[in-house]
Amino acid sequence: MLGMGLGAISEMFFSRDLGTWLGRDGQFRNQSWGGNQHTGGKFKFARTVATPFRYGSNALGWYNIGNSIVDGFQGEISPQVAVGDVVFGGAAIYSGFLGAWANLWYNLGKEFGPMGLYLRSQERGRQQQSVIIKRY
Repeated sequence: MLGMGLGAISEMFFSRDLGTWLGRDGQFRNQSWGGNQHTGGKFKFARTVATPFRYGSNALGWYNIGNSIVDGFQGEISPQVAVGDVVFGGAAIYSGFLGAWANLWYNLGKEFGPMGLYLRSQERGRQQQSVIIKRY
């Protein structure tokens, strides 16, 4: 989720997908306008500020993809979930704004969808069983 947040900040400052950039004065501008001394330049200010957030988001995305691959091989997650994590993680890194939204909804569905809620309830049941003390 941190990676998606960093990506959203990057897109807020400079987004080719949305065709906007955020000036130093806090107003959104169209990509067709380059800026002036009050707003800062489109490339000099907005893209320069957005770049570290984009790199951080991509690095966390690659880290998550690597973890999903390792977890899939170790049997921590199912192969289907591992493939979904890799596909949607790659979409978030390479497809810009729409890929990030697809990845967000995939992860929300994975966590809060019917299967995620069922697995969490099963885990809670196992934790509760392990602390029950039998009296004879």
